[in-house]
Amino acid sequence: MPPITFYFDLGSPYAYLSAERLETVLGTSVVWQPILLGGLFAANGRGSWALAGDVSRQAGIAEVERRARACGLPAVRWPDPWPSDYLFAMRAATFAFLTGAGRAFTLCAFRAAFQDGRDLGRPEVVLDAGAEVGIGRE
Repeated sequence: MPPITFYFDLGSPYAYLSAERLETVLGTSVVWQPILLGGLFAANGRGSWALAGDVSRQAGIAEVERRARACGLPAVRWPDPWPSDYLFAMRAATFAFLTGAGRAFTLCAFRAAFQDGRDLGRPEVVLDAGAEVGIGRE
């Protein structure tokens, strides 16, 4: 069986929910791969449900919060603003995987965003996550 690849963007609450459960459900053999979701949306002429109007946004938020409760995860605290610009965060995630700290950084960043409500569009939040898992701030 080929390895399973988990493609994620740090701005995706659904990716956060998945990341929190991957090892429990699938084990540690999953390959984690950062991918810029905004780039995929642009390439395919699509967009995020979070930007598709208030009804779509509220329904999506409610669904994410329901799933977090069902999975026994802490209540979701939404960053303000959300979504934000995650290019720096995704570059940091890519770097973290090169240093061997990718999974730890990704989980730390997801938790900063969706458990602590911190905006990963702010470089200092991303750098804090890196420092927490042993990646220097330089």
